[in-house]
Amino acid sequence: MNTTKSTHYSKRITEAFQRSDLATAEKLADRYLAAGGGGEAVFLRAMVHAANGENSLALPLMNRAAALLPDRADIAYNYGVVLRSADRLAEATDQWRRAVEKDDRHRDSWNNLALALEDLGDVSAAAEIYGQLLQRWPNDKAALFNFAALCHRNCLFDGAIEIYESLVKEQPDFLSAWINLGMSLKGAGHLTRAEAAYRRALELAPDDGLVHFNLASLLLLQGRWAEGFAEYEWRRFAPDAPKVQWDLPDWTGDEPPGTRLVLWNDQGFGDAIQFIRFAPALAARGYRIFAYVQEPLVPLFAGLPDLAQVVGLSDPPPEADVQCAFSSLPFRLGCTDPQQFWQSAYLPSAPGPLPRPGDSRKKIGLVWAGNPLHANDHFRSASLDDFKALLTLPQICFFSLQKGVPAESLPAGLQDLTPQMTDFKATAAWLDQLDLVITVDTAMAHLAGAMGKEAWILLPKVDCDWRWQAEGERTPWYPRLRLFRQETAGDWGSVVVAMAALLRQNNDGEKT
Repeated sequence: MNTTKSTHYSKRITEAFQRSDLATAEKLADRYLAAGGGGEAVFLRAMVHAANGENSLALPLMNRAAALLPDRADIAYNYGVVLRSADRLAEATDQWRRAVEKDDRHRDSWNNLALALEDLGDVSAAAEIYGQLLQRWPNDKAALFNFAALCHRNCLFDGAIEIYESLVKEQPDFLSAWINLGMSLKGAGHLTRAEAAYRRALELAPDDGLVHFNLASLLLLQGRWAEGFAEYEWRRFAPDAPKVQWDLPDWTGDEPPGTRLVLWNDQGFGDAIQFIRFAPALAARGYRIFAYVQEPLVPLFAGLPDLAQVVGLSDPPPEADVQCAFSSLPFRLGCTDPQQFWQSAYLPSAPGPLPRPGDSRKKIGLVWAGNPLHANDHFRSASLDDFKALLTLPQICFFSLQKGVPAESLPAGLQDLTPQMTDFKATAAWLDQLDLVITVDTAMAHLAGAMGKEAWILLPKVDCDWRWQAEGERTPWYPRLRLFRQETAGDWGSVVVAMAALLRQNNDGEKT
């Protein structure tokens, strides 16, 4: 096919793409291919398949086009895009590397290559690619933003802060950069500067629920309860926030005695356990209190004297006059100090038949990981290997409270209690017989705390949850919990060694 005719087909197909007229683009690409259009025709036909989501048809044509026109960076780039869509990311990176080798000014290939390398876990290679990209385009806003995000995700907060500050200096209304700057400043422990960044973001977007939520977490982390819980109400307006399942007005606090108030759980198990403490204050106002919670919580809450009824989510919601999410109770009740709502342990338990080790050894339960779907699980969860320094201690009988781990995979001497932990009431019965619980930040920490059990909580250096605050060994939410904090992000080993030393010291003290 002569050059003029080939150019004509390419132009018309490109114009059809620009109009999003895929039907016309497909017809023209078929004609171009049938007329002997060569590698360009093969490439454009592959692009039509890709635009239609037909990756299985696009990929062999992309491969053929790349073989016919090996010097075309744009073909290698688009081949990589289709491979990524087909979840073949490693092969996609090969194509983007090929694209920048053929044309080192192909900016999209540099960007995609850096993002893909991070997704594949090669952070140093991704950082190197960003470096090469920014040498060529030092003011590329997208590349700078993505590089800063990579730094943040890998706890390189100083680098992230430097980039985000340069971005907001050049573009003062760059909302996402202000939000991320606040997150990186918080990660680095610069809480006052983080607050300033979030408040600047709110000047740009006063109704942005994410910014309000981030600010709430920052304020609560510092124990600024009244301000923090007011901002925390914005979580209700997040796109993924659970919605009220029935048409009831919000509880305002002005309702008369006898009003039927249903409390429902808008967050995790631990949140419900933490905030059920407010039920007595509501009952004291003369309300009839109903709880609408996940099924594993129903038996645990059913024994609380201030609740008229506890209903699981699989059942119809209780009839009521007003509703309130558990997580809104601190704000609605004007909580300015968590200790004002702590009289004593508020979750009862019935002892279960825990097998005794046959001697006077201490009984300690272990939880080393949380829900892997939790947004912060990467930072808050440890591994069983991290806990091995504990398992060698004498005079202690250890029990696994870790869900989802087969008993046969546990080391000798670590007894598995999880088959009997069928719900939170059953779990509470086992906890009642333990001398100590050692756990990462999970619902188990809240359960032990609400029962008044002694528990040691391992907390991450990065993104520590607000209820444990930024520093200190104690939390006002649960008087008998002791907090052990990472000194270095990701380093659980030194935390566990400190716990082991304390346990050994306690054992030695009891012998004397």
